[in-house]
Amino acid sequence: MRRLLDFILNMEARRWRAALATALLLGATLGLLAIGKSQFGLAAEENLEAWLQGYRGSPWAFLATVVLFIAAAFIGAPQFILIAACVVAFGPSLGFAYSWTATVISAGVTYWLGRGPTARLVDRFGGRTMGRLKGSPAAPSASCPRPPWSPSSAGQWWRRPAGTASGPR
Repeated sequence: MRRLLDFILNMEARRWRAALATALLLGATLGLLAIGKSQFGLAAEENLEAWLQGYRGSPWAFLATVVLFIAAAFIGAPQFILIAACVVAFGPSLGFAYSWTATVISAGVTYWLGRGPTARLVDRFGGRTMGRLKGSPAAPSASCPRPPWSPSSAGQWWRRPAGTASGPR
């Protein structure tokens, strides 16, 4: 117990920032899960259908669908509920087209955020530890097989949405 107390009391500023960032990210994740659980409860599909049906025939229907899919990607909403709500709200043809296109756009946005600005923040504040973890064999990118649409470099950003659009091989 004494060693743990000494370690905590003698931490460097960089380690305190890392511990604070970890605690904040954990709190944000738990908060999003709690909000998602209460907002998207058992009547999630009916609520989404009713909301989307308000846009039926509107020029804002497609934009509302895309915004919904992007927001749902960040809170982990089940994709099949979103697709079903689109099909019920806009009909089979238009609902399919809207949900498919919104899925591709949300995949591109989340990929861009993961590889772009947020990746640079992690590199900036992660320091040596993050660099060491990225290069270790235990890192998820090194130990998991890559899907066919996964780009090997950031310059090929278009492969993620294109692979999502074409489906599994």
